[in-house]
Amino acid sequence: MICPNCKKQIPDDSDECVYCATQIDHKKQVSNEISFRRYQRWFFYGLIIIFFVGMIGVTVKIYNTNSALLADLATTKEVVQTKTEELDSTKTNLTEKDKILQQTKANLEQKQADLKKAEENLSVKDQELANKVQELKDELDKQTEIKADYQDCQLNLNKADSNIYSLVIRLGEGVSNEEINQINLADANLEGVDDDEDGLSNTVEIALGTNKSLADSDKDGYSDRDELLSGYNPLGEGVFQVDQDFVNKSKGKILIQVDGNNEAWYIGGNGQKYFLGTPNDAYKVMRSVEYWTQNPPVSISDSN
Repeated sequence: MICPNCKKQIPDDSDECVYCATQIDHKKQVSNEISFRRYQRWFFYGLIIIFFVGMIGVTVKIYNTNSALLADLATTKEVVQTKTEELDSTKTNLTEKDKILQQTKANLEQKQADLKKAEENLSVKDQELANKVQELKDELDKQTEIKADYQDCQLNLNKADSNIYSLVIRLGEGVSNEEINQINLADANLEGVDDDEDGLSNTVEIALGTNKSLADSDKDGYSDRDELLSGYNPLGEGVFQVDQDFVNKSKGKILIQVDGNNEAWYIGGNGQKYFLGTPNDAYKVMRSVEYWTQNPPVSISDSN
């Protein structure tokens, strides 16, 4: 039992409080305590109800919050998935762009290499063109010199035997030693004063540039005459390089060796050169080859 005055626990059969000496009315006190116990019980039940209601509210709120969070999570997941797909697509596009960029870079490098090679080729072509221009210039200068020498030759020949000289000049063309060496020598009109007794007259040897005092100019064991008639070089190794186009164009023509002593040569139909020698001997030799016997030249008097 509880004392109504000091609210301390006292024995249930006490008539007064052992602490404050308050008289105890057992019937009234029991009734009060029963009422108090009921109040406490209902208060406790109310608290439990409130607690459960609160728990339900909290649970509902948590559920709603979780539902919202789940919805947001699902939405976020969809957004993330969409963004991930977009990112993957962008990554793929970037990869393709990178490949295109690398290919473009490789193409550019190739183009630069091709351009550099083209520039090098152009430089080579420019040099070749410059060399060709120089060669043409040298050839033109050479031809001009040959032409000048030929003109001098014409003037010198015209001072001698006018009929034969004029015929040789009118029909002749000036050539260099190099050009005359491109035609094989014919075995004709090689006789005359021969100091080295090699079968070539001194005049022929002077025209051909061999040593008129030595039968074998290059001392290779073969005479100058044998080497010349066989197409070999009597002044060194190898054979003379025959320019067949030049030979074909020169057939039937008289060629005057302007680099030498203005010696005259006739190119026969067999593609060989016949030494005409000096103008005094030229007409006699010309009459001994087939072109002149079949096609007698017009005399100077006839042409006039």
